[in-house]
Amino acid sequence: MVKAADLENKIDLLSLVKEKHEVTNIGHEVYRVNPCPVCNGNDHFTIYANENSYCSFSTNKCCKGGSIYKYLIEVEGMEENQVMDKLKYLAGASNSEPRQDKKTKVAPEEAPEQDFTDYILEAYKKQGEKGKTYFLKRGISAQIVDKYRLCTIYMNGTNRAVFPSYKKGVGSRIISYDARAIEDNVQPKYKKNNRKYEPFNKYYLHTEKGEVIFLTEGPFDALSLESLGYKAISTGGLTHYNKIKKEIEKKANIYIGAFDTDTAGDKLKESVKIPHLAIPDKYKDINEWFMTDKEDIEKSIKDQLEGDIKTQMEELEQLTKKPNNTLYYLNNKFDLDINKFSSNKNRKTGFNNLDEKLKGLHSGLYVIGGISSVGKTTFAHQIADQIAQQGEGVLYFSLEQSTFELVSKSLSRITNGDNFKGSPVSSFNIRCGNKDTNVKNSLEEYKQTAGKISIIEGNFNSDNTKTENIKTITEEYIKENNKNPVVFIDYLQIMQGSDPRLSDKQKTDQNVTALKRMSRDLDVAVFVISSLNRTNYTKPIDFESFKESGGIEYTADVVLGLQLNVFKDPVFDKEGFTKKKRELVNKAKEEKTRQIELVCLKNRNGIPSFNCKYEYYPEFDTFIENDEIKPDDRLTF
Repeated sequence: MVKAADLENKIDLLSLVKEKHEVTNIGHEVYRVNPCPVCNGNDHFTIYANENSYCSFSTNKCCKGGSIYKYLIEVEGMEENQVMDKLKYLAGASNSEPRQDKKTKVAPEEAPEQDFTDYILEAYKKQGEKGKTYFLKRGISAQIVDKYRLCTIYMNGTNRAVFPSYKKGVGSRIISYDARAIEDNVQPKYKKNNRKYEPFNKYYLHTEKGEVIFLTEGPFDALSLESLGYKAISTGGLTHYNKIKKEIEKKANIYIGAFDTDTAGDKLKESVKIPHLAIPDKYKDINEWFMTDKEDIEKSIKDQLEGDIKTQMEELEQLTKKPNNTLYYLNNKFDLDINKFSSNKNRKTGFNNLDEKLKGLHSGLYVIGGISSVGKTTFAHQIADQIAQQGEGVLYFSLEQSTFELVSKSLSRITNGDNFKGSPVSSFNIRCGNKDTNVKNSLEEYKQTAGKISIIEGNFNSDNTKTENIKTITEEYIKENNKNPVVFIDYLQIMQGSDPRLSDKQKTDQNVTALKRMSRDLDVAVFVISSLNRTNYTKPIDFESFKESGGIEYTADVVLGLQLNVFKDPVFDKEGFTKKKRELVNKAKEEKTRQIELVCLKNRNGIPSFNCKYEYYPEFDTFIENDEIKPDDRLTF
């Protein structure tokens, strides 16, 4: 008789879970599923790959955990008499998949609200006066602390300040909570109880009509406004704002945004069509303003309610009648867009001849193309390093080369010194263990830059090669660092598509469009490397050269092509002579110092068409501008 355990040994639980759920590696052979497939909560459903088992650490004990057998019952909802047939099918002992009549389960959206009342009240009573200190330091009065039962709780090795969400007002059942890390260097900063998280003070949505209610990002901001006598709801960010969006759009009350002055706050302002309180730039949020100058914030809010906010309300009323009205844009967003655009004018690639033509690195999609052996990756990676050297943040998505390879390239470039006047060491020799003084010095020097650049390996078919994952990682970087990075993707043709049925051309066009949209939505400069059609390997670069995509020509903001200088030879202007052309190209590729021309095919923000010349040293992964190299400075071999 076949035993369940024997069948389970032939089945990989992790692979089974991945078929339907989002899985994240959180330790050696340990994985987390968010949201929980049983209760939709976060940060408790865990898989132990080496044991082929799972468990849950949720406070509501949504499932017991165990083997694959238990998983099929608890998570998949199968009856016990069906499980053995399913195990046989999964283990390959049966060719027919059994019909699955699931148990009747409560749909996630119909699941009963959780009750955290006892949990929070007990913590509030235990903390005593000492536990209130953190709130008092943030300007929140003892009366407000007592009113909301604010408390500090030790959670998973971290002290967190807890903000309860009441169902129908303070004193009613606590249905949710938000927990903020007290130490600044702890991530995540805010930890919500689960997917059923309700915004702090959400019950204000159902107060009497016509009241003024402020919307903030964090609960401390909402409590600061409460201390001034106003009603305020903490949305917890754009995602959770969408949970109350429909209620706000009913316009039963007067809703006013009081969002942070950072990038996330700007994004909320753009997304939420309500009047907004102007917060002075010197303060990052309402709470900081409140703690610094209570008289100033109180007076400013009063003045704005009677002046600017009233004007915004009238404009929004007109906008309802005339959607996308340009006058509203001029009055509310034009200056903001100018500030965003102009803030990038001093951001440089580090190549003087290129920077002179580009006039800054603005948000948009930059495509760098070229045939093999012209140094596309090296050129892009060198720009990434040079941007990081200026103190700018860089995210480098390497879908082909490893962090080890790229870091050794960076070190090799540094050993080259000033136009190869030092004693250069190749990246290959560095990877082989060369640790001479020059390499050690380069390592110390690169550490000054390395803190600004993050390399995310894609491993070809991994999720990191999808545009949605690249966007998510970039959004998280912006949120955590309050700064927009420059994003590099190496390279376009390796990126995964959203649908495996798409052709190569459809996939590439889709990704180009998605990357352009990402550059606009997140206000970032995105560099993506592209290969070329093989039929263009013996032709000067042009738009037809870009592999399997017509979308690049129309979608990208800047299109740059790297080509061997040999294409200046008159033979390339003639029809035929294919053998001769190939010989010239191959000979140029064999040079230890390759003469490279960068051709700009499109530039929306500066000179539309231009050329720059470089000498490329492949052994040392370095590009140097031709007009900066004197004959005596060139490397000899």
